Amino acid sequence: MAREIITTNSFSGVGAGQTATLELPVGDITYDQLLLVYGTATAGGPTEVNMEAEVSEIRIKVNGIVQRTISAAELFDLNRVNGVVVADGFLPIFFAEPWRRSAQGEDVLGWGAADVDTLQIEVDIAPGAAAPTLSARVEIERVRRAMGPIVKWRRFTIQPGAAGVMNLTNLPKIDAYYRLHVFATTITEVKVVVDQRDVWNLTDAQARRIYADRGLAVPAAMTSVIFDLTQRVADALPMAVALGNGRSRQVSEFRVDYTFSAGGSHVLLTETLGPRD
Repeated sequence: MAREIITTNSFSGVGAGQTATLELPVGDITYDQLLLVYGTATAGGPTEVNMEAEVSEIRIKVNGIVQRTISAAELFDLNRVNGVVVADGFLPIFFAEPWRRSAQGEDVLGWGAADVDTLQIEVDIAPGAAAPTLSARVEIERVRRAMGPIVKWRRFTIQPGAAGVMNLTNLPKIDAYYRLHVFATTITEVKVVVDQRDVWNLTDAQARRIYADRGLAVPAAMTSVIFDLTQRVADALPMAVALGNGRSRQVSEFRVDYTFSAGGSHVLLTETLGPRD
């Protein structure tokens, strides 16, 4: 089935200090990408710096429940990991993931809308934005498909009080984890433990060397743990343990130990795979 890139209906509520909203059609359609097109009268136009300052937060909701939350700055850095460069005026959000290792892997994560009542985009625009404009294009397939497992983005705040190891034990143990991103430059080492077993134990420098060998480029402004190094959809870190006979149990321990060189407050953004919330 050929893909189409089409213009959506208009955002409502576009303005400085406002939340712009867009309702996307549902039914016999599968979404592969959402491309937000931003304009501003701020000096220089919609440069990366200006978009980061003026697009405060983007939320994607299914049936009224938020599935993804991200700022413009965070979105640009997540895209950079996968080789997507920033272009003035554009904020691309991928549902299907073209960097996956196979055509099936690229397509399987598209958001089918056959069993969805509403699909809504919300964009918070900063009060200081100058005459902002916002529109969208979507890359779609005219395929009737239920929404299967999707990649969700969740934001948390972590606050190490001082230099040393911070044990993070309260991340949800429901969906499988693709990646953990902390927007900080003070992390020197990360260890991940699942049910008393080390599944990740690398310094930041070691991890970056491995990423470079795999064609992944983590920006200097963040520290990432990438479980799907092979870019295969199946390589997410599961939060369930198989017991045989088709049975499984939730893991009892999921711990992330971050070693910080200084205290502070930082955003942790997770990429997880699971059914829509």
